[in-house]
Amino acid sequence: MLLRNLTLLFLFALQASHAYGRLDTQCINDAGVFADCDSQTIDVDPGPVIENRDFDIKLKRVYDLEFGQWADDGQTAVRWRTSRGPLCLLSFNERSLPSRPQVDRVLEASVVSLGSADGVFLVPADEGSTGPAIPVSITMERTTTDEVIDFSNRESDVLPGRGTTCAGSSFYIYASLLRSDILRLAKAENYRGTFTLRGQRREAPHLAVEVPFVVSISFQPRIQISGLEDVTLEVQAGQNVKSDQNFCVYTIGADRFGIKANSANGDGEFLLGSSGTTIPYQVSVGRAGNGQGQGNRRSLTEGADSVSQNSWRVSDSQLCASGQENMNIDISVLAEDIAGKAAGSYQDVLELIVEPS
Repeated sequence: MLLRNLTLLFLFALQASHAYGRLDTQCINDAGVFADCDSQTIDVDPGPVIENRDFDIKLKRVYDLEFGQWADDGQTAVRWRTSRGPLCLLSFNERSLPSRPQVDRVLEASVVSLGSADGVFLVPADEGSTGPAIPVSITMERTTTDEVIDFSNRESDVLPGRGTTCAGSSFYIYASLLRSDILRLAKAENYRGTFTLRGQRREAPHLAVEVPFVVSISFQPRIQISGLEDVTLEVQAGQNVKSDQNFCVYTIGADRFGIKANSANGDGEFLLGSSGTTIPYQVSVGRAGNGQGQGNRRSLTEGADSVSQNSWRVSDSQLCASGQENMNIDISVLAEDIAGKAAGSYQDVLELIVEPS
């Protein structure tokens, strides 16, 4: 007698998310005068005049990186940039008379995480949240070449542009999170980090400009069930038939969950079927391992509402470490329900549904 095709259903619950607006940065130079803003974020240090040269360093159009709501596509990392145009970072000097701008070769850029001295992280932004921070990688890429500036060491040299305009000195800032870090650390909340992009000359005059920007992303509650395999039940005359296996329930944003089940052949009860003949069977679920047999197991009714138990705990590992599955399912057929049935292969598709409770 066969019971096959134990299938799984992934159920994702949703919650509203919030986006964060970009920070308004004043567009002034050291003299307190509004500079060439063009209605966009800019911070300019005009610098001193040395040997009849004006030294300037400019940083324009630094926008927030708003990802919105994360949807797991199975990729190893999620990476994003602003949907608006690239920023401009350039440093140059020019003679006072006549004006002949020259490109500086000493430009340097860095990213600093505000409020975190020991790394670059996104933290829960919802009021009262105590969830863990998620490491984030910040990079900057020139639009005209394959040059990538990695800020993992907090600062990096930037090759100068080809002139004193933004045409050769345009960059995009990218933020990226590892999927493994999201699954391991994220809660169903809004996350954000406030950073400062700083441009500076590495030689005298040591000019510097800096503009803050926000990186944000949100996560919804989601729940996953994995590790279940098809089951074959071997019948022995006059005996009950039973089989059990462990499986994994993992969630983001939910500490408790419930389980319900549907039978492809059933209508209020679980049924194995063969050529119009059915055999009822029973299904129960409970904690795996040492938790079994301690009042934590619950019987399921086909098509009924989900059942839960306070002792059930979600896994903090997406697929549960090998041998560390947190749940167990038991399938049994009573000898009295088998007696008198015609020989053959009896099958059913059992659908388990796990949901936050």
